[in-house]
Amino acid sequence: MYMRVSTDKQDCQSQKHAIENYLRSYPDAVVTWFEDTGTGTNSKRKSLQELLSRLHECDTLVVYKLDRMFRSTQHMMNLLSTLEKNKVTFVSVKDSIDLSTPAGRLVFQMLSAIAEFEAAVIRERVKDGLRAAKLRGQKLGKARRVFDEVQFSLLRKEGKTLTQCSSLLGVPRSVLHDREKLFVS
Repeated sequence: MYMRVSTDKQDCQSQKHAIENYLRSYPDAVVTWFEDTGTGTNSKRKSLQELLSRLHECDTLVVYKLDRMFRSTQHMMNLLSTLEKNKVTFVSVKDSIDLSTPAGRLVFQMLSAIAEFEAAVIRERVKDGLRAAKLRGQKLGKARRVFDEVQFSLLRKEGKTLTQCSSLLGVPRSVLHDREKLFVS
């Protein structure tokens, strides 16, 4: 059973409750719970990776809802292909999808096509919005983080870590890391 919430301020209780209700029809099921916290677009979900490494132990993967598991249509199709290769059935409780049935596979194929269409429409809207903003003269992209590069260099020579420099300079560690890579390369 796989569950995911987007932030630390949320919990998986409602997802777990719905999955437990589904499992009442399968009293002999051996259940292992996998839970992640983080955005769906994050591909480095620790529990999901552990679940995928243990597919050989599973016969069915149950999730509360499709968007709790998959970050895109392509991700969904890839993971479902992996499940199929490992002979693991997929069930989404809230979406009423059970891929062990012909009706479940049909509904899933229709939802996949709709999700792909929706993603394409969103991409088009974003592109149109960016074009319109550009025509209005708006600058696009992230604002460049400004910091004292000489002081950064001195701090590094003193043996300070990137995390320490980040704290002292008030700049995200990733900005310093990217900047340092430019000089090392």
